[in-house]
Amino acid sequence: MKIFLSVCGSIAAYKSVDFLRALRKAGHEVELCLSESAKNFVGITSLETFLGKKIISNSLFDSEKIGTHHIEIAKWADLCLIFGATANTLAKISHGFADDFISTQILASRAPLLIAPAMNTQMWEAAATQENVKTIVKRGALMIGPIAGQLACGDVGVGHIADFDEIIDAISQIQTLKNLPNLRGKKILLSLGAMSTSIDPARRISNSSSGKSGLEFARALRSAGADVTILCGLVSKEVESALHSFVCHKFEDSKSYSTQLQQLSKFADVIIANAAVLDFDVQTFPRKLSRSEVSQSTHLQIPIQPVEDFVQKLQQTILPHQKIIAFGLEDGDVGEVLEKAKAKLFKKGTFALVANRFTEQSGPNTENNEYWILNQQNEEVIHVPNLSKSEAAKKLVIALNELSSFS
Repeated sequence: MKIFLSVCGSIAAYKSVDFLRALRKAGHEVELCLSESAKNFVGITSLETFLGKKIISNSLFDSEKIGTHHIEIAKWADLCLIFGATANTLAKISHGFADDFISTQILASRAPLLIAPAMNTQMWEAAATQENVKTIVKRGALMIGPIAGQLACGDVGVGHIADFDEIIDAISQIQTLKNLPNLRGKKILLSLGAMSTSIDPARRISNSSSGKSGLEFARALRSAGADVTILCGLVSKEVESALHSFVCHKFEDSKSYSTQLQQLSKFADVIIANAAVLDFDVQTFPRKLSRSEVSQSTHLQIPIQPVEDFVQKLQQTILPHQKIIAFGLEDGDVGEVLEKAKAKLFKKGTFALVANRFTEQSGPNTENNEYWILNQQNEEVIHVPNLSKSEAAKKLVIALNELSSFS
């Protein structure tokens, strides 16, 4: 992989020699640039020894740079990697500055951006830094660290640069993402998470869904360049935290889901209904049921009523250029899964339906997913084998694109 490595002026810069050796050992081709302040922490001669060539000057007007040389590395690189990014560097990237060679490459490059920050805990936790990080991540950059540890000043807290292995692993993940299709310019609405309905003012019924599958799907779509908007139900705290980098709208019950699905879908090219919706609403008791009321009988009578098929309703109103991809969670053997999925596809009338098999090894409450993709225009069923939710999501994006779901 062709990597443009920028080393910034945090104390972590002294580790850049060993990190460069690790990159070269992993087989990556590297071009290296030091910020002016980084030169106070690491020697140019040491870096050039392990790089095997001269490092690039951070001055835009260095005598070696002529014509459009100031953006040649941006065009060359498969990945831009910032090692020991300071609060100042994060602020420059967030606001689009291009006043030196490093910031100019970052602004001009269309390659993925991987950032490993390092700074004092108070600087990292400052509101301005966190706002800049949020902006950068929202644009698609991958932030690795910082991690907790003892800092150069003696403080203990978050601000220590991430472990080399973690950064190298992130590079490997980005390499696999290179196989994703180019979805730049595509606006995608993705629903995820669980729907709920109230029994009484204090109790609710909901589906068993953490939202993790939807999150990984959203990440894969964004990594492919799509503009992803999330319609989010109940999710785990881990997923809720990760969704902060997306434009996210909330729903709880069938009414709020239906209303927002109809409204938000108007601005999407592709609508992906991945949310774990309930098939029914219950009659809500006006006040909290007491233990004595419930214990009087071994059966709690809760009247239920079916809800509309949200996707089927939406399919009847979409514009010619729009496509809907529905999801269906099914159990049973493969034959049963496909039979149920085909019936759903026919009923809903969507462009495609993704069947997610529910077993002890895949589906909700597991770390894996197994998918079958059915399409109205093609009788062939595409199978995505049982993989981690992250890997399955990437395979799913590739397969759906080959079906022209995103074109």
